[in-house]
Amino acid sequence: GLYHAHVYQLNEAGDTLELVSGAGEIGDQMVAEGRSIPLTAEQSLVASAARDKKGTIVNDVTADPNFLPHPLLPETKAELAVPMLAGGKVIGVLDVQASGMRHFDQDDVEVLTTLASQAAVALQNAEQYAEVYRLGQIVQTSRDGLMIADLRGNIQFANQSLAEMHGFKDASEMIGKPMAIMHTEEQFRSEVVPLISGDPNEINDFVGELDHVRQDGSIFPTQMTGQVLRSNEGVPYALAAGIQDITARKQAEAAREAVLAETQLQYEISQKLNTAT
Repeated sequence: GLYHAHVYQLNEAGDTLELVSGAGEIGDQMVAEGRSIPLTAEQSLVASAARDKKGTIVNDVTADPNFLPHPLLPETKAELAVPMLAGGKVIGVLDVQASGMRHFDQDDVEVLTTLASQAAVALQNAEQYAEVYRLGQIVQTSRDGLMIADLRGNIQFANQSLAEMHGFKDASEMIGKPMAIMHTEEQFRSEVVPLISGDPNEINDFVGELDHVRQDGSIFPTQMTGQVLRSNEGVPYALAAGIQDITARKQAEAAREAVLAETQLQYEISQKLNTAT
């Protein structure tokens, strides 16, 4: 029995309500035109509901100076706007309109407030899932090796780049294995063990070069950045590391040093010849 219904979402800056969905073709048109309402707008029930965090009823819009009309909705006579709240935070506003006066009462406010809160939680969960998925895609497609291990040094997460870097076909093959599989025995004992042993509260972040080992036993140089993951209370619970294969860089440095050494040798020979003559 409603004339129209639409949803506004508060933007990331928290200063504008943007229309993200509307009923029917009219709703689609309003979304397409990029309709938005500043949170500070005085002539808007939608903005008022968001600011006050409570449902707002106007049962005769012609007599209310705060009603914001729209040319695509000429038959609106009554309006109810309720905030979409998740954890006390305004996510957006659910706005419904009727073509008859005195259409809404307090029961409608309570029902739509519950519905709006459920929609807000669903929207927030969807956004969080999308963000986690996006970050997951970045992690999995990163050219750098990425790893998370528990405080005992057992690998809990590895991306595909890390697996291929160490000669594994799939990252799942590394899960549950000790970090020692990525290092020479000597270096693991001298460089890595001190980082993960002793009092967990004394574990420090690490940046430096370490030799890593592939499954075929070949050794390659890496740049490793290790970070301790801590809870909100500051208690360490895991280790995260980013690992780069710097073989190409080392080869370039060696080639450059060889050229410099050869140049220096040629210079010294030239100087000696000049002195001899």
